[in-house]
Amino acid sequence: MNPSAMKVSSRSGHRISSIKPNTTSAVQVRAQRRALFTTLQGMGSRIVSKLLFIVSRFNRLAWGYVNPSRPQGVLAAGLENGELALWDPEKILAGADASESLILRNTIHTGPVRGLDFNPIQSNLLASGGIGGEVYIWDLKDPSKPYTPTPGSTSTKLDEITSVAWNQQVQYVLAGASSTGYTVVWDLRGKREVVALAYTGPGNAVQGNRKGMSSIAWHPNNVRLLLVG
Repeated sequence: MNPSAMKVSSRSGHRISSIKPNTTSAVQVRAQRRALFTTLQGMGSRIVSKLLFIVSRFNRLAWGYVNPSRPQGVLAAGLENGELALWDPEKILAGADASESLILRNTIHTGPVRGLDFNPIQSNLLASGGIGGEVYIWDLKDPSKPYTPTPGSTSTKLDEITSVAWNQQVQYVLAGASSTGYTVVWDLRGKREVVALAYTGPGNAVQGNRKGMSSIAWHPNNVRLLLVG
């Protein structure tokens, strides 16, 4: 998206209720190796944008962990080369480049990272998912020591992780969807796999293979409802 082509107007008839004045409100992927930070200044048409350049393609972006020490939170990126990268958005918006604003870059994943989600309750926790059923939990208070939902093993139902999502009501419940067509739910407190879900209805089989799942989302209020697509 060309920043000069974007317009925000209070007279347009559209109501934007979630944007606060002078706060960073959107992150968008720009091409393959650039992230575009767009700041909407108030409800007028003034837009300030910053580009972040890196050497690998972005697969997934997540923004979270807002706290007194990081008022703009932390930007997390899952990259095609298997890296998980964390940046300080406040520094980027102040003009710092990718290396100056970098918090962490880790290559524990053995392939592309396509699942990424911040815990909505325990905001210092970030989940990431990659190939081979790899799922890691990152405690941003000490991100140098990621751990798995079930230490020492991975789910036999999963291959490439396409999406991960934290339960919106129970902070230790995490779900992960896979290219195998299965969705697994973990109990991190009990360090165990709770259930493996798979749709077996009409239209699921393609040449004898189960269709992969690409996205998951928990109901905001009902802890038992999970949407998979």
